[in-house]
Amino acid sequence: MTRAIVKGFKKLIIVPRDPASFTRSSPAYNPEDGSQVAVNEPRYVEGPWAGSKALLVEEGTTNLFKNASFEVYTGMTGVADGWASAVSSGTATFSVVTSPIRPSGSKAQKVSNSGMASAGHITDVHQDITGLYGGQPYSLSGYFNVESLNNAYVQIYVDFRDAASAWLGGNSRGHYSTTAGFIRLCISGTTPAGTARCQAHAILRATAAGGSGTFYVDDMQYEVKPHPTSIILANDTTTQATRSPETLTIPTAGVLNPQEGTVEVTVIPNLSSSATPSSVLGFHDLVWMTTDASKGFIVRRKQGGIEMLSRRSAGHQNGFYPVTWNVGDKLSIAVKWDSAKLYLLVNGQLAITLDKFDDPGSVQLYIGSRADAPPQGNALYADLRISSRARTDAEILAAYQSGQPLPVDEWTTLKVPFDASLAGYGPGYVYVPSNKTRVVGGPRRTKAVLLSRS
Repeated sequence: MTRAIVKGFKKLIIVPRDPASFTRSSPAYNPEDGSQVAVNEPRYVEGPWAGSKALLVEEGTTNLFKNASFEVYTGMTGVADGWASAVSSGTATFSVVTSPIRPSGSKAQKVSNSGMASAGHITDVHQDITGLYGGQPYSLSGYFNVESLNNAYVQIYVDFRDAASAWLGGNSRGHYSTTAGFIRLCISGTTPAGTARCQAHAILRATAAGGSGTFYVDDMQYEVKPHPTSIILANDTTTQATRSPETLTIPTAGVLNPQEGTVEVTVIPNLSSSATPSSVLGFHDLVWMTTDASKGFIVRRKQGGIEMLSRRSAGHQNGFYPVTWNVGDKLSIAVKWDSAKLYLLVNGQLAITLDKFDDPGSVQLYIGSRADAPPQGNALYADLRISSRARTDAEILAAYQSGQPLPVDEWTTLKVPFDASLAGYGPGYVYVPSNKTRVVGGPRRTKAVLLSRS
């Protein structure tokens, strides 16, 4: 074999690749600061590493309140349009204020009472919601800023009634201290049998005679879901605001190798492992699959663990890995495949092994969503890396244990950090001249040896 003496060496550099694609056909609101984000623009929030960002992918929803953000006020009572008030005793005051507010809008509702007569007495704002039925999932939430409390607490509350207005049951959550700003209170459940409507409340409730306090409420939300999603500004009295589902996709041409490969991503769920998904399908995290679901793979979170599916003509397979997590926990998900098997690793540990999927071809890789079915992942995604080979279990474990973002190396076909951008990266090479020499070539089994660098 020919041997050559050359000067210089080839150096790996990071070069741009095709970016990820994101869609959402409605505006949305950043869950960290409440600011509006335009149509088809991603929502980035604090990421898994200091100073980093992550991208939110969330299912669509409808807020059944009208004027839920208290933006419209044309009356003389101090209560925003579309809302009513109730006062058991004491001297109550209501006003629609411009401070303090959530950044999603320009107003909030203030509720105050200077002296309720006995325990259990209330001062509240409330709204009726109709068109409900029994056995329906629900989530009620709102943002509360508690300025003062004395023998009282703040409560988010809902009660359900039938078509004849008979009371069927209720649900509530209290908050018992002042706050430094707005906090979100949420309750979820299933409507009682026979439900036709509900009344949802933001309440100041006395615990003893002389109960008093002041709170501000903003961005109330009632969803027909078993869990809450991020808020939608609802700023009129005639419509119920909606948010469209979000999709995040990765181009696959020259990126995903059907013979062998690895897909790694950091997932930070918005809901704990005990949460009930909106669909029996679960929360989709990684989907590379044909629209007829005959070829490819799926990774999705379900109640109590993570499921992986291998779609193949020889017989579909699935496996379930029991694991628990809390809201905000970081899950390192790695899917790899070789000529025969498909593997799932969670936080560096081998979790599921299945027979390999059939090649889905040129279909896109979906992150946190799926082309043909809801729901979305309802999670933050960061640090996506796709590789042209099946990385070893030891490599994947070491990367997880490092606690650092995944590096780009010679086997990386695409890296998308989602660090406030959809930009993609991959490896490239440049020739670096040198005054030193090195030998390349030689016997068949001899690798090129770098003798010296400068």
